[in-house]
Amino acid sequence: METFSMKYSGVAESRLYNESLSGATAKSKSPAATKIDERELARLQKQDYWLQATRAKLMMDLVFVSYDLFRLKRARDSVKAFAGLTAAFLSTAKLFDRHKSALTKALGVTL
Repeated sequence: METFSMKYSGVAESRLYNESLSGATAKSKSPAATKIDERELARLQKQDYWLQATRAKLMMDLVFVSYDLFRLKRARDSVKAFAGLTAAFLSTAKLFDRHKSALTKALGVTL
């Protein structure tokens, strides 16, 4: 299922590719298009950052559960403590960012 942001991302990416082939520079583009591209790039970079954080959290969850599932004994307590705390930290950071974004959007404040 393709979302609007994926379609728009593809459109922006396609436009940037076409402009790079035609030799267009940042000065020859319209300022509005440049601003939209910069905003889209920032949004995609933030989305990529949180996807990487989610992937790391899931890996820590996998390590934590693997010790119980496969009944591993070696360094059990320290590995489970590290994996659990790391997963909790990443999850808390993600929730904090979501709530901060929702509050700033509701209040109309930019940070």
